[in-house]
Amino acid sequence: MILKLNINNKATLAIKNVYKLDNYENKIIKLVCIDSKGNTGYPCGSCREYLMQLSKNSKNIEILKNIENKETIKLEELIPNWQGYDRV
Repeated sequence: MILKLNINNKATLAIKNVYKLDNYENKIIKLVCIDSKGNTGYPCGSCREYLMQLSKNSKNIEILKNIENKETIKLEELIPNWQGYDRV
């Protein structure tokens, strides 16, 4: 599943709704965050935390870093010292 979010305070709700609609049968593998000016960005801290809690493989979600050269970054690079691995 590819999820595109506008960066705002409703992003976590959007992630929850998309993931719930999916009935946990698929996983989020790529994520694109777009700010109000149309630039790519990263999920906020709350969204990063929520995404990490979705599954043990969430750390591998690719987030578009640069749209011109299609460079991505893995979620675990944005939250490198996440302490929830034993709870997932």
